[in-house]
Amino acid sequence: MNLKVLQNELESDPLGLGYASKSNEEIAAAMNAETLLSASSRFRPVSDVWLQLARWDVLPSIKKASETEGHPLHTLAYAVMAFLTGPVEEFDLKDPMTQTLMAGLVQAGVINETQKAHLTSLSDKYESRAAQLGLPPVQYWDVGQVRGE
Repeated sequence: MNLKVLQNELESDPLGLGYASKSNEEIAAAMNAETLLSASSRFRPVSDVWLQLARWDVLPSIKKASETEGHPLHTLAYAVMAFLTGPVEEFDLKDPMTQTLMAGLVQAGVINETQKAHLTSLSDKYESRAAQLGLPPVQYWDVGQVRGE
């Protein structure tokens, strides 16, 4: 444990977590909770996207458009289905190519902006403050040591 980093965190409280008013146990729990949105994304199974599109009842229309040459959405729907049925089993929904396909679905009126945002958020990754600081999980005794207890 890098006690200097932990001490700096507790003294500066840059995120306004109110360390000064918390017990050692509460501080350790707060620092280890995976509640902060990470700058990186995580990969999600393709099945998560299939399920969400099915819940919104848009999957059948995308599939039909992908199979119907001359349909106004054929090219876009074909690309979406190729993406969903390709050899990749999981992917980052924040990837620029994925975002382009979703923007096309919005522009075509297949999904709306709220639904696009929901799909994108499936790749959100949360991490703890300890992880952001490069610390292992913080124990209450680490906090006590920094506090001089």
